[in-house]
Amino acid sequence: MPPFDILKQTVQRNRARLRELQPSHVERLLQLSREAQEEITERLRQLDPTRFSAQRARVFLTEINDGIDELGRRLGDELGISVADLGTEAAGIAREDLRAQLEAWAPEHPGAERAIARLDEAGEVLSPGLLEHFQVSRLRYGDQAISRMRDAMALSLLNDETMIQAAGRLADSIGIEDWRAERIVRTEQSAAFHRQWIDEARRDVEGEEDDWRKQLVATFDQRTGDDSKFVDGQQRRLDQEFVDNKGRRYQQPPNRPNDRETVILVFVG
Repeated sequence: MPPFDILKQTVQRNRARLRELQPSHVERLLQLSREAQEEITERLRQLDPTRFSAQRARVFLTEINDGIDELGRRLGDELGISVADLGTEAAGIAREDLRAQLEAWAPEHPGAERAIARLDEAGEVLSPGLLEHFQVSRLRYGDQAISRMRDAMALSLLNDETMIQAAGRLADSIGIEDWRAERIVRTEQSAAFHRQWIDEARRDVEGEEDDWRKQLVATFDQRTGDDSKFVDGQQRRLDQEFVDNKGRRYQQPPNRPNDRETVILVFVG
């Protein structure tokens, strides 16, 4: 498939998922996307334009720009104001200078066009998770710090950062230890991923729910707890809760920090 066909499909996918974003997150994600736009643009200035990393950055910037357009249009519709007033028009994939850079280096860096800016994941990580669920976390950090952590995690996803980079960004945002920040990032990104997974699974099997089950699969290592071992292989309907050995109920993992589980879809029909 030609590079720009792949990129077009990615942009269309991002747009579709952004249309499903919670209304309360639209303005917040738009602001974070603008911050990511500035960071990626600055990073691109510092990269050798002939490197693969530069081409990936150009692809990400194209997708982020298009996401800003989509978010701006949605926000404008909700607020009853024009996209031009929001300052988001003409920032999308048709921007000629960026497209020219992508075209120029596409033959030199095949595969770079497959990069996907994680706009939908960034939007999902803004939703409440375990940080808000556990009272000890709310008391330790407070609502304002938790909000800053969510912004940091979303901005990290928009910048295509590694888990370690995301943890560093979060640690800097509220001044905590790197190891504690890494645990928060792993837990909250896992929660966001699995919430999306459940929503997509429900759409995929709509009308055939009786034929499918969600199943927990534990990862066994030195950190695997008795609760994760207990629920390994447990199956439930998509709308039912899992239950661990302590009676705790949850729709999808993680059930706690350092929870060692993921979920898969199993055909039982």
